[in-house]
Amino acid sequence: MRQRAGRFSPGGHRPAAQGKFVGGPTRSTLRLRVSPTVAVSIFSTKYQRHMSSDIIKRNNVKTFGKGTQPMVFAHGFGCDQNMWRFVTKAFEDEYRVILFDYVGSGQSDLSAYDPDRYSTLQGYADDLLDIIRSLDLRQIIFVGHSVSCMVGVLAANEEPERFENLIMIGPSPRYINDGAYVGGFEKKDIDGLFEMMDRNFIGWANFLAPAIIKNPDRPELGAELTESFCSTDPVIARKFAEATFLA
Repeated sequence: MRQRAGRFSPGGHRPAAQGKFVGGPTRSTLRLRVSPTVAVSIFSTKYQRHMSSDIIKRNNVKTFGKGTQPMVFAHGFGCDQNMWRFVTKAFEDEYRVILFDYVGSGQSDLSAYDPDRYSTLQGYADDLLDIIRSLDLRQIIFVGHSVSCMVGVLAANEEPERFENLIMIGPSPRYINDGAYVGGFEKKDIDGLFEMMDRNFIGWANFLAPAIIKNPDRPELGAELTESFCSTDPVIARKFAEATFLA
């Protein structure tokens, strides 16, 4: 006995999904008609999950901690997320800690490096926002070191509703002196820095790292920063230096 399309349901109820049965008395097949809106929604959800996974891998994102309010720690030039290992322990019990590496640093995905995107600090701010969106972070306490302070400002200016506080460690909106403004460097100093990087990158790293650390009684700190500098691709480091010091 054939059932009329869309009318049969065990127990006498109309099926929830609209469709029709085809076939003989021993075989019935339900063909579901999925609306375009539902299909797009399913595809969009899968795409967002895929993109989120790519971003987490691209920036080597790590999350941990017992709290719910996010604290995002952003490293400075020549470093990676490892620099925060002595700091984050103080916040793990009360906050959700998020660490990441900028593309080209640490254990990030080097294949994702785009010289045009990362020619300015906006490219790094876009990466930060990508991470924030992929994790859907709100009420963020952002902790930035050195150049990441300005990266955080750029991101917060773009989506201020996601940020609660900005904590800046060693910030500078501009590193080059300009009239009455004191950035700390003359343009010729920065040009000399770039020239040294081009001529002898390892020598540049060995010279600059201890000078930045300024802890002669703890030479292991300078050695760690030197190693971090040297582990970065020289071309990428040069580009990041330009974005940092010429911003």
